Amino acid sequence: MSEEQRAKLRGPRTPEQCARIRAAARQRDTRGAKNPNWKGGRVLRSDGRSLVYAPGHPGAIYGGSHILEYRLIAEKKVGRPLRDFEVVHHVDGNVRNNDLDNLEVITQAEHARSHSPNRRRAATGTYS
Repeated sequence: MSEEQRAKLRGPRTPEQCARIRAAARQRDTRGAKNPNWKGGRVLRSDGRSLVYAPGHPGAIYGGSHILEYRLIAEKKVGRPLRDFEVVHHVDGNVRNNDLDNLEVITQAEHARSHSPNRRRAATGTYS
């Protein structure tokens, strides 16, 4: 039986039924840009880093809806998703500067070395 045939058997809907159906449709369809409070999908964290609305992205955080903007830009730069061991280094140290020239994809070990170049491992295995 088709949907049209089912609708004929149900008969006409009352105004209350129509109102409930419209209200349910409005509630279902208010995510992302469809929300009346939408402000472009950008969120600024307290540490100065920008998040971008990207639902379904493998690196998404905050309930799987946002990703750090510089990670998204770096992924586009290298042409693939970032691996778990890769981090994005801001060359000038400014986390708000997400220009392509300022972003560098490196490993966590390289990143630690870049922030503390004078640290040396002592014979005892500790760092000085």
